[in-house]
Amino acid sequence: MGGSLRAELVSGSADRPSFAVLLPDGWRFDEGDADRFHEEVLSAVEDLPPDVKRALEPGVRQMVQQAKTAPGSSRVELAGVIRQVEAPEDQFVPMSLTVHWFRPPTGATVQAFGLRMMETREARPLEGSSGVLRWMESATVASDGESGEFGGPTYLIPIEGNKHLALLIRTVLPMPEHPDANMDFVRESLFLLSDSIVTTLRWKREAVQS
Repeated sequence: MGGSLRAELVSGSADRPSFAVLLPDGWRFDEGDADRFHEEVLSAVEDLPPDVKRALEPGVRQMVQQAKTAPGSSRVELAGVIRQVEAPEDQFVPMSLTVHWFRPPTGATVQAFGLRMMETREARPLEGSSGVLRWMESATVASDGESGEFGGPTYLIPIEGNKHLALLIRTVLPMPEHPDANMDFVRESLFLLSDSIVTTLRWKREAVQS
């Protein structure tokens, strides 16, 4: 990531370790519920040009939906959302990362879930990370009679010593139906930004074993 970085510390609880992540200027980690994020992000895009606003609103709905679900009939709780909150109009990035506390389906472990993602979603270790798995996801979102595809990398971040709890981070980015070479370059650059943010995540205290 270019430019200066700022550390965001996310407080844990009795059974969840605190963690820190480095974010570029203008980005922040917001804790809270999905409905509040929906309202805040819609408010943030209200002043953007109409074309940009139309492109982002379905993505916000997708972000909220993803905050409540995860693959594999799993138990998920929203920890927060990483998003850009300060940027000139021509530098605004229409990408968010939803961060979830993740428990695999009953009877499964984080490791078993990761192996299943490797088999079914072609998940692979994230370069530069320690034990993080990365795979691609996408979904079609309908809005006002029109639909658009949104997606990006999803990351499974294990907690050392804990077999039944992990972090799941999902990237939400508009995916053009007919991308040209320039759009492909921009999209891949944003995926690299997403990767680089995830690789900075560090646990701040010993994880509770489970």
